[in-house]
Amino acid sequence: KNRKSIANGMIEPNMQECVADIKKEQLNDWEQTRIQLLPFKKDKIYTEQNVLDFLLKINPVKFYKLHSFTETDYFDEPCMLFDLVEMSQKKQLIEISADELKEAMLQKSPAKAETKRTFKKPRKQEIIEVDLHIHSLLDTTAGMSNADMLNYQMEVFHKTLAENQKRRGQKIVFIHGKGEGVLRKEIEKALKSKYKKYYFQDASFKEYGFGATMVTIR
Repeated sequence: KNRKSIANGMIEPNMQECVADIKKEQLNDWEQTRIQLLPFKKDKIYTEQNVLDFLLKINPVKFYKLHSFTETDYFDEPCMLFDLVEMSQKKQLIEISADELKEAMLQKSPAKAETKRTFKKPRKQEIIEVDLHIHSLLDTTAGMSNADMLNYQMEVFHKTLAENQKRRGQKIVFIHGKGEGVLRKEIEKALKSKYKKYYFQDASFKEYGFGATMVTIR
């Protein structure tokens, strides 16, 4: 994949350097950022270190959530901090574990004693509730237009259906509120066009009033 180099060079230990200033409308372009680092000591003898080659994936939505930012010793204001060294070490552990698992799977498994099969009666699926009120999804909507908020609510709606598409009979209640009905209309529009095989109806009036739609996966 072709990439554009943003910055390169040498940085001294315990130093801060601004690589780029990103505007809100550019966040989606930074979802995947490749970072390559080569630790060394200039003009000194040092122990050779592996090159850090890391693909940093950043969810733009996190920039709208207050709990994504923490106090650190490096900056005066709360920030979103990524420990690249720690993340790289975890990646190596995962790769090693995967190799060991593959080797173990190739080994011949001992014959298992025949056991009597028992069948359990499937448990009744519990209804999944998804509150689509924007303040239930995000800590802050600062900088977001009404269209941005509606798009995010619909993303959660589509993601929920995708996660449960193989669970036939699963009932999902989407709480959208009464309001002006904009979100409700968008949900019904999507159900009638993209999810025609799913059954949907108004959720229990006693529990949700007119502010919820129940979808049954088929």
